[in-house]
Amino acid sequence: MRALLYIDSTEEELQKLLLQFSRYYNVIPCRSGPSALDLIQKEKPVAVIMDIFLSDCDSFKLLSDIKRLPSPPPVLILSNFADPLMIVRALKTGAWDFMSKPYSFPLLRRRIELMIQESRPKTSVMPLLPETQVLIGSSDIIKRIKEEIQAYASSIMPVLILGESGTGKELVAQALHNRSSRSKGPFEIRNIASIPETLVSSELFGCIEGAYTGARTQKGCFVLANGGSLFLDEIGDAPMAIQASILRVLEDGIVRPLGSSKTQKVDCRLISATNQNLESLILQGRFREDLRYRLEGLIIEVPPLRDRPEDIPELVTHFLRTNQDTFRGSFRTQEISEDALEELMIHPWPGNIRQLRNCIVRAQLLAGEKRITQEYLRI
Repeated sequence: MRALLYIDSTEEELQKLLLQFSRYYNVIPCRSGPSALDLIQKEKPVAVIMDIFLSDCDSFKLLSDIKRLPSPPPVLILSNFADPLMIVRALKTGAWDFMSKPYSFPLLRRRIELMIQESRPKTSVMPLLPETQVLIGSSDIIKRIKEEIQAYASSIMPVLILGESGTGKELVAQALHNRSSRSKGPFEIRNIASIPETLVSSELFGCIEGAYTGARTQKGCFVLANGGSLFLDEIGDAPMAIQASILRVLEDGIVRPLGSSKTQKVDCRLISATNQNLESLILQGRFREDLRYRLEGLIIEVPPLRDRPEDIPELVTHFLRTNQDTFRGSFRTQEISEDALEELMIHPWPGNIRQLRNCIVRAQLLAGEKRITQEYLRI
């Protein structure tokens, strides 16, 4: 039987996990942080679970020491507190995953199995995403987001991306997938707000022929994303009934197509995004609080463009260059005057990066072969 090391100085927590997991693993209890390294090297566990607050040692130092072992096992952190800064620090230090207490044992076991599977050595090197495809800019805000992407990519926890429309939330989701061990798997994207309410269930979970008038058998995006990542944009617009179904998938890893009595196990990492305030939607009775807690295992906040005007020159340079390729040589100018650039930097950009890019497209068309000046800006 595979060994699983559980590091926790609380006797009650140790006994609880021993009772639940003893038939699946050889659970090795460790009540002392300093003895954990010796036990890991002696017992060779397939995974380690540890509380982030140990009474007899610095948990982050222990996590770092485990990471430096010749063949370190993946570590899942448990905590009564889900402080974002603490999660980031744990993941950067070497944790593979993070779960908050209290937790359901079926979900914990599933996360452990996924962690073991994904931590196995890969024959190929994980591809790095070119910086131009993540977020353009050198501001402190963008540097923080890039650090979070790098730290969160290796985890299997759900990620919630917050930000206004047009800020680049889909690019962040793509970056998380591309930097993860699932990068060879599918990356499915669905915008819930753009799907008719009557079709959301079949689009997400699939359906069988005859499930409704005109229905044909189809796979849902959770199944299509199996082995990879699923990005659900505008999650705040999901109908309440659909929210309950999404919650079941997150807890059990099982989907049931519309009209079918059979279920199917799925293994995909859920990345969701919204431009709405979920707390406000919960108070209005339009969003489930328990689903919110599942979705925001990890959170990335993408700022509006008005909060990082120092990045606009880099964005403009990027668009001037890439628009040429995107629109197959329709544009001949790649230059912009200083006064035009200054005007772009003081504009509030309510439509964010999407609006800025459209502005540059119009300016390039109007300028032709000339340099873009203020007269060609249509803001």
